[in-house]
Amino acid sequence: MINNRLNTFDFIRGTLVLFAVLEHYVFFSNMIFVKYLSFPVLDSPVSMTKTLLNLMKYIGPWGTQLFIALATFNLTAFRRDDDFSEYKKRDKLYAGLFLFFTVESLFISSNLAEALSPNPLQVWMIILFSLNRLLHKFSLKTVSIILIVLGAIPFLPGSPESFGLEAYGISQLGAEFSFECRPDLFVISSLIGLRLGFLHRKGMSEKSIITILVTALIGSSLFGFYAPEYYVEKYNILFHEYDWAFNFLGALSSWCSVTAIISWCLWMEQRRVGVNFLLINKVGKYCLYYFMFHKLFYVFLVIPIFAPLLLSHLGEYPNNLWFHSFVICLYSLLFFTAQQITRRVRSIYNL
Repeated sequence: MINNRLNTFDFIRGTLVLFAVLEHYVFFSNMIFVKYLSFPVLDSPVSMTKTLLNLMKYIGPWGTQLFIALATFNLTAFRRDDDFSEYKKRDKLYAGLFLFFTVESLFISSNLAEALSPNPLQVWMIILFSLNRLLHKFSLKTVSIILIVLGAIPFLPGSPESFGLEAYGISQLGAEFSFECRPDLFVISSLIGLRLGFLHRKGMSEKSIITILVTALIGSSLFGFYAPEYYVEKYNILFHEYDWAFNFLGALSSWCSVTAIISWCLWMEQRRVGVNFLLINKVGKYCLYYFMFHKLFYVFLVIPIFAPLLLSHLGEYPNNLWFHSFVICLYSLLFFTAQQITRRVRSIYNL
């Protein structure tokens, strides 16, 4: 039974969430004059800086994979008990978050085709909901076999084109529809999180953790060296986001990176030197709730308030690390202030 939080996991989760928020803000800035702001003089995508491009180039291939692996790690590593009520609580959480992210997509999308395109947040909730149910009904071994079979789908002929489903969606809804983000792209990373969480729950020796860590690092470097270059489009940060997920060597490199990072976290925690940076760890602890409002904040507050000011003074809309870091800090301040106010209200009225 594990009751203590693993600080290094919170740190990695917080770092990953902050990167994902940065990635989304870069994309909104890429498309600000195309989707979100009518400005006749500037009507083309806004390029991001080389610093942002390099960040995406080296974190993008495995970032989304790591997030789901950390989430599935918790399904086995942090369960307090296995009674049905705990499963139902998680079911309601995942279903509620799926509904929220679906409604959010309708609000921030520029058209119906884009709004109905699956996004990672929805896909992750589908995976977590499904795994929660499967783990209640079947053994981990059976669930692992199911995930391995599903994990082979992205490498089948026609899979990168979504077996024609994406083309059909485009013909019915419009060119903005995309079926590139699918659950089968993340199931192997989900399996990695489940298995490592299970091994951690049983108790892993330091030697075993180091062996997994070193093997995964070698695999990540080797497979990454032979995989095609992960290309990043400076005018659309998300355009090639899943390229490696459909390439077997690229996928192997991403899976090894995910394994290496989780193993490093376990090694740090076992040596009782867990990483704890207050703000980053706090973001990691409340990552789902932190993630819930960051897009709405940018689309409905940052763009309407800051865009006219920046355009009038600079003549352009900045798409650089400094500006987005300022916006993320502002969002974090508002989020945690609102969280403290909510806590005090709930304590006063015993909610």
